[in-house]
Amino acid sequence: MITKGTITPADVDNEVKRISPTKKAEIKYSINGKLNAHQQNFIKMQLILLDQLTQHLNTIETSISSFSVKFKNQINLLDTIPGIACTSATAIIAEIGIDMSKFKTAEHFCSWAGLAPGDNKSAGKKSTRITRGNTYIKGLIYEYAWSTVRMRNTYLSNYYWKLKQRRGSKKAIIALARKIMVIIYNILKNNEVFSEEKFQIAKDKQEIFRIKKLISDAKKLGFELVNTKEA
Repeated sequence: MITKGTITPADVDNEVKRISPTKKAEIKYSINGKLNAHQQNFIKMQLILLDQLTQHLNTIETSISSFSVKFKNQINLLDTIPGIACTSATAIIAEIGIDMSKFKTAEHFCSWAGLAPGDNKSAGKKSTRITRGNTYIKGLIYEYAWSTVRMRNTYLSNYYWKLKQRRGSKKAIIALARKIMVIIYNILKNNEVFSEEKFQIAKDKQEIFRIKKLISDAKKLGFELVNTKEA
């Protein structure tokens, strides 16, 4: 198509595959009839470079796949977290490893990644500004957090949307990223899969505790509340 010096809309239909109709229409619109020798050579060089980069990418991906076989179990465990696929899980393990014993707690893990609140206080209030930490893993987790937000009816996405109403988008996504880090820590430490049911059970227990506390506080003020859910 390039070597003959001319490109027609029919050539685009025949040669350009797996592309959206909108982009194909843009290509057709940009065609100006003929390519001179300089333009042909320039495009050829770009295509050769693209082929070389594709080959390099395939080589790297093959190498990563071979190396990650030994971490297959951990990758599969992280893959159960909404928003994190096998490729994402591989990137996480490549950065943090699988030995969580080097972190005393999940909070230490979040601090290392730069997703823990700072200790600075001003006017009696604790700063919510996060620490610097590992910028690469922090960027990865933010990316996965935004992927999770786009999902519906999951514990993590619901957590974000509820928090956003009270604290705004920026603080909500930071909190979600921190929660994902805590989940990653516990999954790798305890060798267990992500479970929506566990979070729902914990949520139900928190709701029961909240209701009981409201009833107790009301009694102290001389009121009597009735838990209609238990009635």
